[in-house]
Amino acid sequence: MAGSPDDEIEDAGPHWAEDGAREAGEDGVAQFRAAFERHYGAVLGYASRRTPTQEDAEEVTASTFVTAWRRIDRLPPEPYTRTWLYRVVWRTLANQRRADDRHARLVERMRRLQVGSEPAGASDADEDGKLLEALGRLRQQDQEVLRLVAWEELSYGEAAVTLGCTPNAFATRLHRARAALKEELEIVNVSRAATNRAGRAVHGTASAVRRSSHAAPGRASASSGRAGASSGRAGAGPDRG
Repeated sequence: MAGSPDDEIEDAGPHWAEDGAREAGEDGVAQFRAAFERHYGAVLGYASRRTPTQEDAEEVTASTFVTAWRRIDRLPPEPYTRTWLYRVVWRTLANQRRADDRHARLVERMRRLQVGSEPAGASDADEDGKLLEALGRLRQQDQEVLRLVAWEELSYGEAAVTLGCTPNAFATRLHRARAALKEELEIVNVSRAATNRAGRAVHGTASAVRRSSHAAPGRASASSGRAGASSGRAGAGPDRG
């Protein structure tokens, strides 16, 4: 879920290591093990109260202890260890929020490039998925042209310098890339619609089979009853003679 906050961590306690970083060695391993055993539950709880799912919380907690191991020379002693770990969680979640925001901006800008206008409102996850799938189907050159404008927000002139072409040439490439994105998006829409129809058909067939299997015992009993009655009538015939 989250990016590493290694380069941003600041000590939550006093500057206990100002005389230089300690070598990990056996002491560092022992300190890390003690911190893990003592604070894992608290860190997981802290993350759980700040993430939407337990899986996310466990992932953030694992990332936090990976950071603690990599930065064992900066892991403070008790009683400051837990608050330092909390700070790692906070930084990790902040990084993730920034990444999510960048992703949302990318999708929205790509949509503007595709439709040629501002979006009417917030997009749902399904539409975002379709757009990104369509983008991934393009040639790498077309993807880069679109990303330079949508993600990096470069002007035509700046994007042209990046790709080593003239602004006019870049405008032509962008026009082609937009057209290609529109075509691929239509393909994705058709493909997903067909998949949904197939899924509904399979579900309907399965439901019909289940209904048939549930009704079968009743039909079998009725058939057996009719067969018994016919047999009884056949057996009674000679007696009347």
